[in-house]
Amino acid sequence: MMELNVAGIVGESIVDGPGIRLTVFCQGCPHHCPGCQNPETWEFAERTRMSHEQILEMVKRNPLIRGVTLSGGEPFSQPEEHAQLAQLLHQNGYEVAAYTGYTFEQLLEGTPQQRHLLENIDVLVDGPFLLEKKTLELRFRGSSNQRILNVPESLEQKKGSLGKPRKLGRRAPLLKWISKQICPKSNKNVQQNFLLNIFCRLIRFCLRAAQGKGAELLDKFPQEVFYEA
Repeated sequence: MMELNVAGIVGESIVDGPGIRLTVFCQGCPHHCPGCQNPETWEFAERTRMSHEQILEMVKRNPLIRGVTLSGGEPFSQPEEHAQLAQLLHQNGYEVAAYTGYTFEQLLEGTPQQRHLLENIDVLVDGPFLLEKKTLELRFRGSSNQRILNVPESLEQKKGSLGKPRKLGRRAPLLKWISKQICPKSNKNVQQNFLLNIFCRLIRFCLRAAQGKGAELLDKFPQEVFYEA
C-alpha cells in the first residue's frame, strides 16, 4: 500500500474550500512560485509518511467535515498516492478538491498517473501563484489567473470548465451567517478566519461532549454552492 509524503495536515480549515475541511499538505513542489506561502514544502525530501487509512481516520474523527482538500507542495507530484487517497475518501462519502500549480490543460497532457488523479477529484484550483496577480478578493485563490474547475465536466469537455455550481457541502451558510455577525464591517479574511476557527473548535468540543449526536442538527441547514467562482 502506498503512503503519502506529507508536510503537514490542517484538521479544521475554512480557507481551502467551503465549510470545515481537512487539508493535506504534501511535500515536494517543482513550481517554486515567488511569494509562495509554503516554500518549506518545495524540497523533495522525506518528511512524514502517512497511510491513506491514517488520513481517513483523522477525517472521521470530526463529524463536521464533509470534504478534504489536497494541497502542498504539488499533489500532482505524488499523483498515484493522492489518487488512491481520493478513491478511499469517495468510498466513505467525502468530496475531494485539489490545488495545483499546473493548468488543467497541462495535466491532460501529463502522465497517466496524473490523469488518474484528475479522474478521482471533484474540484481543481489550477494554475501557478503569480505575485503580480495576487488578490485578496477571490474565494480560495491567491492570484487572479487561478481557476476553480468542475473536474468531471472539464474532463468531459477536455478543457477547463467552471461548470455549474456543485451542491456538495452543507456547512458554509451557517458559517457565512456567523461571519457577518462577528465581523459585520470586515471585507478581509484574516479577522474572520481567526474568529471562525475559534468558533469551529468550540462547536467541535460541544459535539464531542454530546458524543457526536449534535452533528445531525447542522444537516438541516440548506446546501451551499460549492466553490462558486
